[in-house]
Amino acid sequence: MRALAAIRAGFPRLTALAEKTNLAAPAVSRWSVGEHLDHVVKVHAGILAYFAEPPVGDTSVSGISLVGRIVLFTGHIPRGRGKSPERFLPVQVEVTHLQVGLAAVAEGFSRLNEQMSALHDSTTRFAHPAFGGLTRRQWLRFAEVHQLHHVAIIDDIVRASATIGEDSQLERAGAGEVIGHRPRSAVGVAGHQAVRRTPFADRSTHVHCTGRCVAKYLVISR
Repeated sequence: MRALAAIRAGFPRLTALAEKTNLAAPAVSRWSVGEHLDHVVKVHAGILAYFAEPPVGDTSVSGISLVGRIVLFTGHIPRGRGKSPERFLPVQVEVTHLQVGLAAVAEGFSRLNEQMSALHDSTTRFAHPAFGGLTRRQWLRFAEVHQLHHVAIIDDIVRASATIGEDSQLERAGAGEVIGHRPRSAVGVAGHQAVRRTPFADRSTHVHCTGRCVAKYLVISR
């Protein structure tokens, strides 16, 4: 199954990102890199419980909702449109803790290869808080989409964090340092001034901001 293969292929990248667990960019997300990864581990573990024998989860549900069909078809989860159930909320943990958790769920998905033939015939549905009742095949597709969703946010956090470092260099330049042979002050030096392109950031109570919130700073000539 393509979704399972995609999930498994993503684990080396997730494990590498665990090294950046403390990176944060509030303009992008209220969660740090480590918190996003901890959330992914918890959601993956919850999904794997639906494949256990006997399965663990609410099966007294109807079919998938329209919203669920759209998300699974497009492969896109809008940012800032919902809140995670409390049991999947993340905590900031150490790199080694994340790596152990990622290894455990990676092993769980690896074992699912042996169940692929049974998945095609399974009609049992398990409740999703927003998408209705999903079959096991649909849950695998959701796991793929959800994983990619958080990797994209983490990528934005990493880029925004790098930009913050560049901004610090620009601020030091305002105190007399030279960057790229272009001195800068608060009002501009030698005909140059700093222009900041501010990102759109969701200031609501949602977990993630809406849009690709990556701040970019440029030094341009007048």
